[in-house]
Amino acid sequence: MNEFQMVPVNSSHIAAVGYDKDSGALYIQFKGGRTYNWLGVTEGDYQNLISAESPGRYLRNEIEARYGKGMPSL
Repeated sequence: MNEFQMVPVNSSHIAAVGYDKDSGALYIQFKGGRTYNWLGVTEGDYQNLISAESPGRYLRNEIEARYGKGMPSL
């Protein structure tokens, strides 16, 4: 896996978001501590997610609509 950083976001449910540009893997860490990932996510969707007024809404309405439900990360 390539190096990437988790970026904190202003959200009531999401703690941080990470993105591996080479593989298109999106990682979302929720405030409860669990992390999920999505594959094949575009960099544009990642940028839109971290800059969204409501990252949780963007996750539900855009990411999950395009890429489905995330898979739990180990």
